[in-house]
Amino acid sequence: PELLRELASTAVLKVAVVVNDLPPEVQELLRAGLLDAVQLHGDERPEDCLSLGFPYYKALRLGGATGANSSGGAAGRAAGVAASGSGNQPPERIRDYRCPRVLLDAFVPGQAGGTGKRIDRDLVEQAASMGPLWLAGGLNPDNIAEIIRDHRPELIDASSGLESAPGRKDPARMKRYFQEIQNATT
Repeated sequence: PELLRELASTAVLKVAVVVNDLPPEVQELLRAGLLDAVQLHGDERPEDCLSLGFPYYKALRLGGATGANSSGGAAGRAAGVAASGSGNQPPERIRDYRCPRVLLDAFVPGQAGGTGKRIDRDLVEQAASMGPLWLAGGLNPDNIAEIIRDHRPELIDASSGLESAPGRKDPARMKRYFQEIQNATT
């Protein structure tokens, strides 16, 4: 909370990332105005999100995840478009959440994120046609320039693609990642 108080007057968007539950301490920080919004990264239904009473962003996991270096295929595309049930969602569900932005991530059964898998290219294109694109899933120094050129995401979220071991960010990979972003956007 102290750091959030220090950041309160900055233009930085302060967002808590939660999976499936909105802990009381996060609700308290939202009520106190120390957080701007919450990112819901679990199996929340649109009606659950709409009833929160707080600004929110939704992470939507799309089917048809591909390996980090793969470009996907027809089976993956079909899985994403025809998907139903918790977690694996078709891009059309973006509209149901009625929030300013939706973060797209790859669906991998049993995992809420950090899978290192990319979303099938056709699903990303389909989602991008519905509004500003926030993108996660398999982003790393080897593919970020291509992803930026091809999809023009408004926001990118990388985690495991910047690690040398699970949970350990690699400074060299991070530096290269940001160099690739700069090269792709200038």
